[in-house]
Amino acid sequence: MNNQVMPGNQDFAPIFIIGHPRSGSTLLTSILGEHSMIAALPETHFVRSSLYGGNPIQRWLANSSLEEKIKFIYLNVRLQDTGVTEGQYLIYCRNKQVDHRDSAALLQAFLELCRENSGKKLIVEKTPAHIVFAKEIMEWFPNAKMICIVRDARDAVESLMKVSWTHSNPARHAVYWAWCVRRAGYLKKEFGERVEIVRYEDLLSKPEDTLSKLCGFLNLSFEAKMLSDNRAETIVPAWESGWKTESRSALNPASVFRWKKKSESAFVSEICGYVHKELEMMDYDVVDGFVLNKSIRSRIRKLMAEVYLYAVLLRNRFFINTTNRQHFSVPEKQS
Repeated sequence: MNNQVMPGNQDFAPIFIIGHPRSGSTLLTSILGEHSMIAALPETHFVRSSLYGGNPIQRWLANSSLEEKIKFIYLNVRLQDTGVTEGQYLIYCRNKQVDHRDSAALLQAFLELCRENSGKKLIVEKTPAHIVFAKEIMEWFPNAKMICIVRDARDAVESLMKVSWTHSNPARHAVYWAWCVRRAGYLKKEFGERVEIVRYEDLLSKPEDTLSKLCGFLNLSFEAKMLSDNRAETIVPAWESGWKTESRSALNPASVFRWKKKSESAFVSEICGYVHKELEMMDYDVVDGFVLNKSIRSRIRKLMAEVYLYAVLLRNRFFINTTNRQHFSVPEKQS
C-alpha cells in the first residue's frame, strides 16, 4: 500500500447500482461481479448511513479528526460485510492523506481500498437506497456510471410485503416505486450516457442481450461466464441470505411477472391505481384485465403515502444542504 495522495475525483470511475428495493439489484451485482474486470460489493449504505446517518451531535463530533470520522463511519455495521476493517480503512485514508471533511474523498478511499483488495480494475457498489443521493454521487465523481434497475411494481411491492425488515403498507411501497422510476428518468436526462436504466424482466428473459448492452455501457467486453449458475456468494452476507436466495440461483425467466399468476386481483388493482403512469413509462402492461382502483379511499391512501415520502425526502435534503454542508462538504480551494 503506497503513500500517494488520492488522485482526485476526476480520475475515479466507480459503478453504482440503485433502484427500488426487491428489484433485482443484488442479482445484477452478483452477475457483474463475475466479470474479470469488476469487483462487486455487498450493500454498504455508505452515503446513507456513514455520511448522513446518526444525529447532528454525532456528526459534529466526528468532524474533529480523521480518527473520529472513521469511528463514526464504522457505526454502519454493513461495512464489515466488505471485509475491510476499521483499522485498515483508517490506515489507507492516512496514507492517501484523505481530508476527513470531504465526503467524496471518504467514499472514494473506501471503494478504492475494496477494489485494490480484489485485484480487479473496476468496482461496483450496490445500495438501492442511494437513489436518494444519486445526483450528489454523480456530481462527486464525473467519471462514475450508474445503473438504475426497475422491476414491475406489482412484483416489487408484493415481494417487499413478504420480508420482515420493512413495513406492510402497499401504498407507501407503491408511491416510493413510482418516485424511483421518475428519479431514474431524471438521472438519465441529467447525466445522459453515464446512466443506464435496466428492467429486471429483460435481465431474466434476455440475459445475454441485456448484459451485452450493459457491458458496452461500461466499455467492457461481454464474458460468457457472467451467465454462470455458480456465482460467487461474496456480495450476500450470511445474515441476508434468507431473502436473497435468488441472487445465487440460475436465471429463471419464470420469475418475471409473477403477479399475473399469483397476486390477488384487489392487490393488483390497488397497486395499478397508484402507479399506472409510471408503469406505462417503463412499458409495462398497466392492467391486463384488471380494473384500476380509483376509489376515494385509494386516493386518500396514495396522498398520505406521498406526504410521508416527501417528508422523508425533505429531511434527507435538509441534512445534505445544512448540517452536512458544514461538516461533510468538500473544502473550497484557497486562491
